Amino acid sequence: MLQQRPMIDLTRVFLVVAVFISFCVFISFLNNTLYSSQVKIEKSDILMPLMNDEIYFDYAGAAPYTIEQIDQYSQFMKNNFLCNSHSPNVCGLRSSELVQNTRDTILKYFNAQDDYIIIFTSGCTHALRVVGESFPFEEGSQFIFTKSNHNSVLGIREFAKLKNASFLSVDEYSSSYLKTSIHPSLFAFPAEDNFNGVQYPLEWIEDINKHENWYSLIDAAAFVSHSLLDLSQVKPHFVTLSFYKIFGFPMGIGALLMRKDVVDKMSPIYFGGGTVYASLPNVDYHVFFGFSSKFEAGTLPISSIVGIKYGFEMIKKKGGIKSIQKHVKLLTQKLVTSLKQTKFENGNPVFEIYGNHFKNSSLQGGIITFNIHQNDNSLILTASINSFLREKKINIRTGCMCNPGSCLKSLGINEDEYMNDIPKQPKGGFDSNSCLDIMVGNKEAGAIRVSLGYASTEEEIERLIEVLNEYFKENQMKIKIPIK
Repeated sequence: MLQQRPMIDLTRVFLVVAVFISFCVFISFLNNTLYSSQVKIEKSDILMPLMNDEIYFDYAGAAPYTIEQIDQYSQFMKNNFLCNSHSPNVCGLRSSELVQNTRDTILKYFNAQDDYIIIFTSGCTHALRVVGESFPFEEGSQFIFTKSNHNSVLGIREFAKLKNASFLSVDEYSSSYLKTSIHPSLFAFPAEDNFNGVQYPLEWIEDINKHENWYSLIDAAAFVSHSLLDLSQVKPHFVTLSFYKIFGFPMGIGALLMRKDVVDKMSPIYFGGGTVYASLPNVDYHVFFGFSSKFEAGTLPISSIVGIKYGFEMIKKKGGIKSIQKHVKLLTQKLVTSLKQTKFENGNPVFEIYGNHFKNSSLQGGIITFNIHQNDNSLILTASINSFLREKKINIRTGCMCNPGSCLKSLGINEDEYMNDIPKQPKGGFDSNSCLDIMVGNKEAGAIRVSLGYASTEEEIERLIEVLNEYFKENQMKIKIPIK
């Protein structure tokens, strides 16, 4: 005789599932609330005295540094005498050890101890220049790069041209571009677009590296300010960055992380200073001390290198880069949601937002770039918004952010029209700020960028929203749903 199965109480099952889901939602809410509170406390205790009541939304330009970083740095410099690390004396050896310890700290942070060397530079731009100058371009070589690259990446093509290599800009990576080549060739893309915050798939690197004689370069400056780059998982041949983008201080120093297996293939044009082991004046002969010294001509900026350690310690105290990444993503979503909901009385959106916020938010960094429509649907000049925000002590960025490809594509501006409308360069050059407002026809080539980071807070987001509402009111804009 078959045994009768017990009846399942569906009501009880649904109740258990509902309780479990509610518990998960509550835990998620609690985690986010506690996390935000932690950042809030650190902001008021450390940054506010330094920033004089300013609100800072230009992390993609430079991260703010903390008072604690400066105090630790000052204390170290007061108690430790440093000198030229190339001098084999007591002080020189002490300085040399400090430099090596800092290299080790950087490699450990990016999980790159086994496969990479650190080359100190004045910043990401200098690091990119080192790659361009040293890369073994030759006739038949190719330099391919995505259009959404910083000017500093575009500049590498000048080195390619000098050696009769070809260059090509593309919208996205495709293996079809990487034809089998007997000539060393380079593909470059940003880990994160500094104009609109779009993050590009790091999986591209592995595919590029599979192609013989092809080398991969990523500009990681914007990405590493709030995201983890694990070089044990992805292995580009070259990574460039600036430390002030991560933790604000020291400025004027960056790094090129270069894979050890390509060092011997790179040939810098210039040599000089104490990085040279031996050289002769009458014979074309010189030998470098080691891997890094091949690319570091002259005495290193020891006093700047000292400060890097305290920046990484600050990131660790914030809970690490993964916590910062989570924090930035939450605040980015909060601001984007508020901007998206703002409508005119006729139902049209007020904000034109660029990037991956609505297409694929998993590939979007902490950058919110937008323009603002007027009642007649034309765009408000960014200088007007920037001027108003400056009066309210709110720091943002306007313009193309040194990324013409991404800027023009986002705004739908034709490159030929752009070139035709650029004014003729005056004698002595342009003023550094006069180029920020470039008009192409009746349209401005520029946008408003709000970029978030480790010390951004919900209160700051709310203050920005409040000030934008003030702007709308003062300019009699017919807003149906004010930003919340």
